[in-house]
Amino acid sequence: MNKKYLLIFVLCILLLGNAAAPFTLNDYHGDIVPIDNVDLKIENEEIIFNVTNNKIEATVKYEIVNDENEKNIGFIFPVFSEYKDSFEIFFNNGEVEYEIVEASYLKEVLSDKWENLENIISQKNIIFIDPVQKNLYTPEMFNTFYKNNDRYFPNLYKFVLNFKKNSKNILLIKFSALPSEDRKLYPKSVYSYYYILNTKEYYKKFEDINIKIYYPKNYTFASNLKGEIKNIDDKCLYDIHLDEINDNLTFSYINSKISNFSIFLYKNFPIIYSSYFILILIFFLSIIIFIGIAAYLILKFVKRKKRDV
Repeated sequence: MNKKYLLIFVLCILLLGNAAAPFTLNDYHGDIVPIDNVDLKIENEEIIFNVTNNKIEATVKYEIVNDENEKNIGFIFPVFSEYKDSFEIFFNNGEVEYEIVEASYLKEVLSDKWENLENIISQKNIIFIDPVQKNLYTPEMFNTFYKNNDRYFPNLYKFVLNFKKNSKNILLIKFSALPSEDRKLYPKSVYSYYYILNTKEYYKKFEDINIKIYYPKNYTFASNLKGEIKNIDDKCLYDIHLDEINDNLTFSYINSKISNFSIFLYKNFPIIYSSYFILILIFFLSIIIFIGIAAYLILKFVKRKKRDV
């Protein structure tokens, strides 16, 4: 009997230990930001995201024009990511070295301009979209745990580029991202990713952004920016074109289609989808079995008494 109790206790510990947090904030990135205002023109930016399961592969390509004298410009690329080693920069086909700098360093260099940059790249401004309802929402725990937690402020990748006089240049950045995960909104996890676009004030001209998001056809997908859905082989392409930059990008997905019936069950009978459901089921089944055995023994005892009489 003691072994049975021990087994039930161990099972309880395993089930409780596997209960994940309702929401986890993971990676987000942003467009390059020059350390100071510059006379550069970004004539075109193309961003490509390839979404598979819980990983995103990204390529960002800039066409940058310097129509003045030769100059060296320092840039910051904000990165909050588990995939720090996957980050690569290429300028006019040559690989660029970078370093990760502390926020305190930039605060000293930028002086009164730091506050504005800090506001642009801060995790406080992250937005999320419901992939089913297609409206913005705030995941549980984001405001209370992540929003004002300095631990989730992005790393600052600093690199310096040389712009020749009257030149047109190609800057290419590649990286991988782990999307944030909301485990409570629907029966299946909602994955979200945020990318900072609105850095136009740091340039003489910044317009014409093309964003392509590829994801499997069976996914439930939404973005805050309007785009066109196209079918390409076994994937969907969400194609966004922006003439002007006014908002940052967020998109979310569930890695399957989700039915209204399953949402109804989840909203009205959430215990069915609880990580404790098996434990609760075992508990009630144990009670039913115990009552059944007790009833059988009582009935057997009563019959034996009658027989003896």
